[in-house]
Amino acid sequence: MNNLKKSIKLISYSVGVKRQIAMSLVFLAIGIGIEICTGCSNVLGGFYIALIGTVPAQMILLVTVPSAVKASPFYRKITVDMFGFLIFLSELFCFTVVALIHGIYAAITPANADVSYTIVLLVAAVVFLTEAITPLMYKHYWAAFFLLLVCVWGLFMPCGAYIYGDKSLHLAVWVYYLAGYVLVLLGMLVGMLVNRVFYKHELDPMTYKSMMKKLDGSL
Repeated sequence: MNNLKKSIKLISYSVGVKRQIAMSLVFLAIGIGIEICTGCSNVLGGFYIALIGTVPAQMILLVTVPSAVKASPFYRKITVDMFGFLIFLSELFCFTVVALIHGIYAAITPANADVSYTIVLLVAAVVFLTEAITPLMYKHYWAAFFLLLVCVWGLFMPCGAYIYGDKSLHLAVWVYYLAGYVLVLLGMLVGMLVNRVFYKHELDPMTYKSMMKKLDGSL
């Protein structure tokens, strides 16, 4: 709880807080809109919602750009523990939104329940990848980008048959949800491990330039 309070306080010192929150709300609205329009039969809505899960962590990372913060004994705690904790909490919220929407739709249209619940599990897998690879993205952007691309491709290629075809999983509802939340938790743990390995590495030049533009734009 103490780390959460400190994280929220640090975010308030970040740049463009209102703009970032506004963007997150827009993505959330787009994601929910896609879910409603497609009848929860498309994974795209869940992706849009999951995208906003990294925003709070991005905001706290902006606070660490100045050299004075890097010299602080709290730098590691901010960039590893608080960073990972914030991604976890925000992605947990995002996944819960997706799970609730799909749960409601499955209750209204039982015939499509398997498709809806399988997409919930797929979104959880995407959240896991996001939590696990995001820390690397800030230190080695292109390596992380291609790793994410390969992982997502490997995840989606075999999934069509399980979502829409004869190979539907037909699992109990609680199994989908339990597996989903376990994936979200594991994503945080893997992400924090990755961050501990790479936290001493300098920010990737592309990431650094992007952050400096945001800082310059706030002046």
